[in-house]
Amino acid sequence: FFERYQYAEALAQYKVKHALAISSKIALLGREPLIDKNRFGETVAVNRGVNIKVFTEIDKALAWLKND
Repeated sequence: FFERYQYAEALAQYKVKHALAISSKIALLGREPLIDKNRFGETVAVNRGVNIKVFTEIDKALAWLKND
């Protein structure tokens, strides 16, 4: 889990450093076990202000990105 935490923390710092818009969405697509079924990394990033959601299905990822 520590690697997932570090990745989420780095993503949040990147957002701040590069002044990404609050409304910027990031969809992360992957498969388990790379994608944690409990979405720990997603939770860490969201708690730090990153508008991210993790998906295992591309159709759901694209739908989320298109939805405002």
